[in-house]
Amino acid sequence: MSEFRGRVPMLLASIICFAVGMGATMFYGIGAFIPSLQSEFGWSRSEISFGATIMSTASLLFGTVVGQLSDRFGAHRVAAASYAAYGAAIMIILPLLGGIGSFWLFSFLVAMMGQGSTPVVLVRPVISAFRTSRGLALGIVATGSGLGAFWVPRVVSEVTAAAGWRAAYLTIGSLAIATAPIAWIWLRDGVSEDKGDAQVDSGAGGYTMRQAARLPRFWVMSAISLAMASAVSGVVIHSVPFLRDDGLDPITAASMASLAGLASMIGRVAMGALLDCFDTVAVSIAALTCAVVGVGVLWVGGAEHAAPALLLVGFAIGAETDMIAFMTARLFGKAHYGVLFGWLFSLFTVGYGLSPFFIGWVRDSWGTYGPAFAICIALLTLSIGLICSLGPHLRRLQFD
Repeated sequence: MSEFRGRVPMLLASIICFAVGMGATMFYGIGAFIPSLQSEFGWSRSEISFGATIMSTASLLFGTVVGQLSDRFGAHRVAAASYAAYGAAIMIILPLLGGIGSFWLFSFLVAMMGQGSTPVVLVRPVISAFRTSRGLALGIVATGSGLGAFWVPRVVSEVTAAAGWRAAYLTIGSLAIATAPIAWIWLRDGVSEDKGDAQVDSGAGGYTMRQAARLPRFWVMSAISLAMASAVSGVVIHSVPFLRDDGLDPITAASMASLAGLASMIGRVAMGALLDCFDTVAVSIAALTCAVVGVGVLWVGGAEHAAPALLLVGFAIGAETDMIAFMTARLFGKAHYGVLFGWLFSLFTVGYGLSPFFIGWVRDSWGTYGPAFAICIALLTLSIGLICSLGPHLRRLQFD
């Protein structure tokens, strides 16, 4: 635990940054915005959910770019600029919304500006500053995403009820701008200074992006990132409309969905601590099994059993980012961590974007979420199998 000495301010700042980052606010918020956007504009659930797909496309295009920038210039500079930019983008573009095309453009531009507020940049200081307690440190800072999953649906629903959905978007943008100074001042520890980065990386082993791309395990990790996110993100985002279909009122449905955020906070810390102490493969399989059970219970039990189902799914969501961040350093080293994790997390974000659109399309087309939930369970099972195939590499390769 001596690694934590002197680094608490950086960890606290990281938690705040995770909780207000573009990924947490825009992705976790879209489900709560769906009813209001449907009511005002007449858009379908799949059309609105396609905004998340647009955001994931922006992440795929720009995720590795901000990873390279954080490797070169430091996380604090990239993150601070991004928080200010995506908060301003919300405020500037929001009044221009009209047709569905303008909503999709809004989603793309906000996601592009907000890439520096995602884990691609925010985990970089932790990876460089910690070694023996890296998993626990990752889990602690990533609780911010779970905090976002908890507060965003609630705040969006309550602000929308009091002042309208536009006021809810403006609230998100204002909080992002207010977070920029926090990122600038406190994300410097361990990685953020250029000279410090060079000292840290000069002795670190690892692969460049080109070298890693020649390895089968790089593409297995890519498939895992995409499949895991595709399996769970849409379930959480559509949990509010799913529960409303099952008879719950908007506030109760949003409160129920926020349980996934609370569970993800627990999952992030627990997963990080377990990854430090136990076999990576076994711990990862256990986390994904929770998601399989959770999706199945939600599918069969509906609103009556939604609480335990969303707790299980939320726990797995909390574990997934930790798993990818931890495995990236273990399999490929940290010399070029930003760009490598940037690619893998971009694919993870693509899954986050595709899943809500697909699940919304299934609901619009079939009138039920059942077939989509079955596919989500299949994707989780595939992820478990792929992680098993990486077992020998995860146990043999350690660049620390």
